[in-house]
Amino acid sequence: SYGHLLEASDYAKVTDAQLRAYLPMLHRPDNATLVIAGNVDPAQAEKLVRRRFDTWKGDEHAKAPRIPAAPAPAEGQSAPIVVAKDESLQVQVTVGCRLPVANDPLAAARSRVIKSIIYRAYWNSLRSELGLSYSTDVQPTLLQGGSHLLATTSIDADRFAEAWPVIASIWRRLQAGDLKDAELQDAQREALAANNLHVNGSSSMALVVLSALRNKWDPQTQDQFGSLIKAADATAIRKDLAVCTNSLVTTVVGSSAVIKDAKITR
Repeated sequence: SYGHLLEASDYAKVTDAQLRAYLPMLHRPDNATLVIAGNVDPAQAEKLVRRRFDTWKGDEHAKAPRIPAAPAPAEGQSAPIVVAKDESLQVQVTVGCRLPVANDPLAAARSRVIKSIIYRAYWNSLRSELGLSYSTDVQPTLLQGGSHLLATTSIDADRFAEAWPVIASIWRRLQAGDLKDAELQDAQREALAANNLHVNGSSSMALVVLSALRNKWDPQTQDQFGSLIKAADATAIRKDLAVCTNSLVTTVVGSSAVIKDAKITR
């Protein structure tokens, strides 16, 4: 459920009977999308698909799972959520925020630029200048009902006290709107390069089509996505970033003693 951190004991409560009952609710023709990407003959591909899938009826008695309504977004920062994992040699910090609803592909293009802005800020301040972070992952998830972004990085436990102020300062700077034009332009170029790389593989194309269908966009929009990234307006990007930085949620996972010594604050 929303707002609940899963523990190993939660998984132990799930029974075999529950899993067997749940799978047919998801594995059904009306809840599936088949994507074929690559150098294929559409007519031949359709014949093969029909031969393989025409008999798939699913369980007519199984009801589709109920998706709980998302909680109303809260404004402002909450206190960091600390999850003790005392045997860990690293500390993982995840900062999440909501994004404007992805109601059109241009909004999605802006989210790619915001992803690059945050990734570059982490890389430059944590990894390149100080060598504090092993890895950083920034991912926006775009949905019609409400979109969000997660930025996750891992720090050696013995350097977390040095890294935390840097992470906090990155978000304070972005929250204050201190984003230089050159910084935004570099992020835009990086987002464009990543997009060009992303669409070269068949699996990537399949994910693109599924994402478009999920968001009720024309899948052909992806062909123009590079142009949308180029056309993303700087003012609109700054406005979307402000929505993100005004709704931050931070989770810190690691040794409780190490986290306590770092004196983490909002």
